[in-house]
Amino acid sequence: MVIATTPRPPRRYDAGIGYGTDTGARLSLGAEFRRLTESGHKLRSDLRVSEIKNSIGADYRVPLGTRAGDNLGFATTYIDEKVGDGESQRYTFTISLSRTPGDWQRQVYLKHEYEESFVPVSGTDSTKLLMPGLALSRGELDDPIHARLGWSLYLDVHGGHEAAVSDVSFLQGRALLRGVIPLGERTRLLGRAELGASLIDDFRELPVSQRFFAGGDQSVRGYAYQSLGPRDAAGKVTGGEYLSTYSVEAEYRVWRNWGAAAFIDLGGADDDPNARLNRGVGAGVRYRAPVGTLQFDLAHPLDGEERGVRPHLGIRVGL
Repeated sequence: MVIATTPRPPRRYDAGIGYGTDTGARLSLGAEFRRLTESGHKLRSDLRVSEIKNSIGADYRVPLGTRAGDNLGFATTYIDEKVGDGESQRYTFTISLSRTPGDWQRQVYLKHEYEESFVPVSGTDSTKLLMPGLALSRGELDDPIHARLGWSLYLDVHGGHEAAVSDVSFLQGRALLRGVIPLGERTRLLGRAELGASLIDDFRELPVSQRFFAGGDQSVRGYAYQSLGPRDAAGKVTGGEYLSTYSVEAEYRVWRNWGAAAFIDLGGADDDPNARLNRGVGAGVRYRAPVGTLQFDLAHPLDGEERGVRPHLGIRVGL
């Protein structure tokens, strides 16, 4: 048997335009230089523009060993983002070491960040953070794009200390677990749970980008993007110390690549570990595309001040 292979082009350029209810209209431009050196150094640069978040950045990767994904990375990014009822402008520089010892993908990183943020309750402030962190991920899926059986887990812990460059001392952790099981030939049941917690003496010192919010396509449907969380006296969402969101969804393939789904989401962000869980229920249409599952949902909130039915438009890859 003779197997012929063709190397990928040394450069790749891409552009995209779209719309999502969490982002509004969006535009992306990117360029990837895959073989800058004989040992496989590569550079990726991206520009992303949307109604919620604008960013521009570059990521340089140095391969380590022979295992795919093992690398030393250097990344810099500028982000201008609306977060809850606040705003964040931040510059970041990150050094990361990614390895895959066994079944787990591990990334150890050090991120330096300068942020100018506006929070309704405390006004405008600037913050410098030097954040060491550890991220772990693992997944077992029968299909990386349209999974019917499997699970994935992502864990991240990071923080900063005033004795080491940072203006704020804090520790933060986040966990995201997703799973899917088949129910017959045409139906699959999907589940998601996300938890987050911050440890800090004075939460008001934490910049808005490090606070927790809930609501939106990938959180609690039926509620606007990042609309769930503690509010100030004027009713503005300021973000919380803790996050809890959960989702259960049944999806049925009706005809060829078309399907339908029904779901219930619960979640919220709070200053108390036992965060109030806001409920949303709804149904939607699914279409299996080569890049993932396109989904259009209509969701109804059951708690809080939200009323009526809210549409959600997005895409899901794998889970």
